[in-house]
Amino acid sequence: MERQVILDLDREGIVPVRGKKALLTVAFDRYSMAQAFAELNSDLSCGDLVFSFGLPFLIRGFHKLHLVIRTLAPVVCLLPFTWLYPTGKREEYVEDPRKFARFYQEADIIAGDYLYIQRFMPDDLSGKIIITNTVTQQNVADLKARGVKTLVTTTPNLGGRSFGSNLIQAVTVAYLGKNPETITDEEYVRVTRELGFTPRVEQLNG
Repeated sequence: MERQVILDLDREGIVPVRGKKALLTVAFDRYSMAQAFAELNSDLSCGDLVFSFGLPFLIRGFHKLHLVIRTLAPVVCLLPFTWLYPTGKREEYVEDPRKFARFYQEADIIAGDYLYIQRFMPDDLSGKIIITNTVTQQNVADLKARGVKTLVTTTPNLGGRSFGSNLIQAVTVAYLGKNPETITDEEYVRVTRELGFTPRVEQLNG
């Protein structure tokens, strides 16, 4: 679903993605996003080593990402979840706004799970496009204060909050009444459109 959202945003001229410099915080859990950026010939950098392990190395390009995932996936899957993902109090604050600021600054688009985006988010994000999933009203206010130009959530705004793709997928499965393993990408896209689940696009700053 996230892949289709990015393709549609570019095709419909809502948010230009083709050829832009895109930073995908962690592609390991957003592989479909990485595919979309690759299909649109974006200058893709993946921050799996940065945002999961705190290492100052970006994975440049979709081909290199594929090689890294094939190599590291068997090991990463054995690590405790708390080693890889901000949990508890770490969800509530930016760990170090200067540590990897250069990676944010060189990108036109910053995409991925919001807690990863927030982890090392610099104070100045002027003119940036953020593509993410679950955000709260406080998150939106924080992004606006940092100068973010456009916020896109791949799931709709429901009561002031954009929920995760997994919730939307669960609704889709219930709507179709089918085994999740038998549902095609095309069916997910069709049902989300029938239910009016359109992405949220909000201009935060001019």
